[in-house]
Amino acid sequence: MMTSRRMQGKRVLITQSSLDRIGGSEVQALELARYLQSVGCIVTVYAWIVDDLVGSLFAQSGVRIITSNMVDSADLHMTDFDLIWVQHEVLPKTFFQQLEGLGSGPRPCVVFSHMSPYREVHLEQPYTYDLENRIADRIVFNSSGTLEAQQGYFSKDDSRLAIYPNPAPMSFVEKRHTIRPDLGRILIVSNHTPSELLRAVDSLKARGLMVDRLGDVTEQANSLTTPDLLDRYDCVVTIGKTVQYCLVQGIPVFIYDRFGGPGYLTAENYEQAARFNFSGRMEGSCPSLVDEINRRSIIDGPTLAAQILEGYTAACDFQTARHDEFIRRFAIDGAVDRVVGDMSARPESLTGIDKGYVDYLFRNSQMVEDYVRSNQLANNPRLAFYRQQIQLFRGKNRAFSIDDQTTLCESMHEENHLEIPAGDHSIFRIDFGELPCLITDLTVHAAAAAKVKVSSNASFENAGTLFFLSADPQLYIETDPPGREVSLTARVYPLDHVPPQPLAILTERIRRHQDSDRADLERWQRFRSQTLVALLIKIRRALRSAKTRKKKDDRS
Repeated sequence: MMTSRRMQGKRVLITQSSLDRIGGSEVQALELARYLQSVGCIVTVYAWIVDDLVGSLFAQSGVRIITSNMVDSADLHMTDFDLIWVQHEVLPKTFFQQLEGLGSGPRPCVVFSHMSPYREVHLEQPYTYDLENRIADRIVFNSSGTLEAQQGYFSKDDSRLAIYPNPAPMSFVEKRHTIRPDLGRILIVSNHTPSELLRAVDSLKARGLMVDRLGDVTEQANSLTTPDLLDRYDCVVTIGKTVQYCLVQGIPVFIYDRFGGPGYLTAENYEQAARFNFSGRMEGSCPSLVDEINRRSIIDGPTLAAQILEGYTAACDFQTARHDEFIRRFAIDGAVDRVVGDMSARPESLTGIDKGYVDYLFRNSQMVEDYVRSNQLANNPRLAFYRQQIQLFRGKNRAFSIDDQTTLCESMHEENHLEIPAGDHSIFRIDFGELPCLITDLTVHAAAAAKVKVSSNASFENAGTLFFLSADPQLYIETDPPGREVSLTARVYPLDHVPPQPLAILTERIRRHQDSDRADLERWQRFRSQTLVALLIKIRRALRSAKTRKKKDDRS
């Protein structure tokens, strides 16, 4: 493909409302960023809100992430980029003012992407009045069905409208699957498995087939589907993006989920299934998500199982015969090339951008961002936990005042590295937010070989692990001599989202601590039961009782 030569050295910005989970738009942004980075682009991602776990997936590929509350967001300029790929109609607010000055002269190519036809998925709609009509160079949709559902927002002869078919990374193309003649291993990939499909699984297992669900064979809920994982199976039952993975890799795929589905792809149903992004829907034009779920045709479990078994051979033949076509259509290199085209051509000048419209963009963007942010934090306790600040208090004793307070970090992370400079203080306190938490791998170092004393209000503390059951977790650090520079590292977890390994370590340490206390108590009880010790205890009690009586007599 020409993409790698055209894109070499290009500066790209990808925008997204939030990166707080592994979902459709998040995965599209990640895969696009990784692909562009691999062909020599310099990629930046901008979002309103980012979860550390999801953000780390971008960082691992060398992609820079900027959020709207970071200082760096104020330094973003449209002319710093050659391509801006916009999801959810999200743009840095600094861009709005800059739009006024882009009536002529060089500017980036701007692509707007839409991934859902459902009117309940508001962020996937063109919700900002006339924004795309005024500044978009390309407007892409994940399927022709999504384009049809949103066609009313654009003129029918708009040449900018195109399909970007939720393409698969090149790693799936390169990991060519070898089709096996007999169906033995099946994988179910679904976020909302319908009950009849679960009954089909029972029927298939009863016939001796091995059937796995994705959540049972991956290490964690946020794990990405990989070519190596899919290659272990003869057939995958799924919808959506995983279908494209299977098609380019060469794995027979059975389409069925909460909307129902056509089953195995055939020459007769393939184009209609692709029209609706392999969602399982096979009809409709401008759908409601709720209506589509309610009206789906349900196939009973035994019939589904029979269809999976009986149609396997034909599905293998169809997959083999059309494999090259699937790669041309759904591999990411060709899909990006068809959308971006010749990056050397300067886009047309912007028109109709005046101060009144810019003011509207500011207000509209801030309103939507505030709404999305509040909803995401309300629905994601883990994300809300890491939006807490880390506070530092410094003083002469443990009676701190508000004047002693400093914010060390505007938002907490799972892994924290803190530096506290030397100063005129005897003790300082670090507050890791205001919610119960687990801290592990705590290490504290002081400058100039100073001695360090660490204490806390934790319910349990052992070997750098602190378990806080109460709100307002507090860590106290004293150095001898006082006022020395201190560095600190710590992993911090909300109690309802502790990963398995730290939780297992905490459980084992508590168990050992309890065993040690129990052993100490048993040793003390055995010691007390010895004849001589028991006699001495009785004598001591008698003497103490006599002394108490004497005091009473003296007072009377």
